[in-house]
Amino acid sequence: MDGATGSTQDPAKAGKGEPLGEAGEKKASKTVADIWREVQAEQQKFNNIVKVMVGLLIVAAIVAAALAVVSYLRFSDIRDNYDELIARAEAQSRLNAGDGVRAQQRLVNQLLQIREDSEAQRQEAELTRLVDRALSARQAGGPVMSLVELKLQAIEVAKEHLAGITLNNATSHLISSVERSGAIPLTGPERALLEAALADWRTPRTTTAEMQRLIDVSADPAMKGYGHIGLAKIYNDSTDGVDNPGLTDECAAIIDEVRIAAGLGVEAMGPYLWKGECLRDQGRESDAFDAFASALRVGDVATETLDNIRLAAHGAGTTLVARAARAPDAQLGVDEVSDVFNALSPIKEKVPGLIGAAETEDPLAAAYALLEYAANLRVQRGEGEVGKVYTAENIGFVFVLSERWAEGLAHAQAIDQVLPLAWNLTVLHICAIEMAAADGVSNVDRQYFLSEAERARRTLALMDHRRFGEQELKKLLPVRYDDTVDELVRPARERMENAENMAISYSAGAD
Repeated sequence: MDGATGSTQDPAKAGKGEPLGEAGEKKASKTVADIWREVQAEQQKFNNIVKVMVGLLIVAAIVAAALAVVSYLRFSDIRDNYDELIARAEAQSRLNAGDGVRAQQRLVNQLLQIREDSEAQRQEAELTRLVDRALSARQAGGPVMSLVELKLQAIEVAKEHLAGITLNNATSHLISSVERSGAIPLTGPERALLEAALADWRTPRTTTAEMQRLIDVSADPAMKGYGHIGLAKIYNDSTDGVDNPGLTDECAAIIDEVRIAAGLGVEAMGPYLWKGECLRDQGRESDAFDAFASALRVGDVATETLDNIRLAAHGAGTTLVARAARAPDAQLGVDEVSDVFNALSPIKEKVPGLIGAAETEDPLAAAYALLEYAANLRVQRGEGEVGKVYTAENIGFVFVLSERWAEGLAHAQAIDQVLPLAWNLTVLHICAIEMAAADGVSNVDRQYFLSEAERARRTLALMDHRRFGEQELKKLLPVRYDDTVDELVRPARERMENAENMAISYSAGAD
């Protein structure tokens, strides 16, 4: 049995001893190459980790940079919005202040009108007593001459009323007393004249029949002329408060009646002013200029109101600008220039600056002189600097037409300091843009001009677009600026239209 089992090693002992055989020899022999490969593998793992970390750092840097750019853009956007809000608030504040100035100026003008009416009443305060004394003296056998003087004065006052110098209590008493007095002989036309003036004073706009009767009963051309002037006055009174009066039948009638009266030898400042306004509303700038120039020609500075003289000078200057603006290449032809100065010749002594303009045959210089004269008349009347800028703003168009951009910008800025006005801001915008586009302007100056143009644009966008009178505004600028006017008006119109649509939607929702 012992021989059968042989000589064997205890497995437990064999496990505790050294490995035997070929496998044990391979496990014991680890070469340098194996170790090097292991080192390279570990190094590759380390390199991969480094690459991942570098990649993560690059990604982190890119993300950080992107976040920085986004943050900067958002900050810039917030800053720009903030600047825009500040600029908008400043513009709105100036407009609100301007509304207050306008309201104050309306009050000033009302007080001036009251003062002028009171002054007229004061000057004629003795008239009522003089009339009563003259009639009493006649009844007591007094001199007839005083009655003749009263008759002549009554006729003159009646004519003035039909020409636009309205009666008052004293002058109406004079006419009424003469008309009713049996002691003062009156012809049929004279009585018709007095009755027409009284009727028009008592019930204005309803005395067409009285005016026509004056025309029909009068053989004297001048007396007929005052009948036509009276009709023009009635038609003019009827256009008060009418939108686009130039399109009405009344305006056409005014033009005809004043023309007929002039043909009969009757001219006065008031009727020419009415005619000029109608012609300007109809777009007939050349004829309107002639009418306003005629108003200045026939108006007596000593007796006419400063307001009427100012209206005539303002109208002549503005229509002259419009004639030049809409002429080819914004320049009047030789024949037109000659016509302009022929019309202005009778008044060149009255208006400072017209003599020099006539010597150089410069119609824009003539327009400047007329507008400056009108602006100064507003100050002389007592309207102050605020009243003055309402006329002086039109001088800016003279600078645009003559391409005197620096003078135009300075002029518009000075007016804007007094009151924000749509036409003046348009001139300011145009002059600033033109100066920014000029050759040789520095970057600093260009940025300043562009900022002024933007300020004007921003303010205009907040205005009531109905203040623009854009069709009239276009007439005072060369054709090339029509698109500029449209661009400046559009934001204001869209803002108001959106507000109106929102109000309609809210009203519909409430229903």
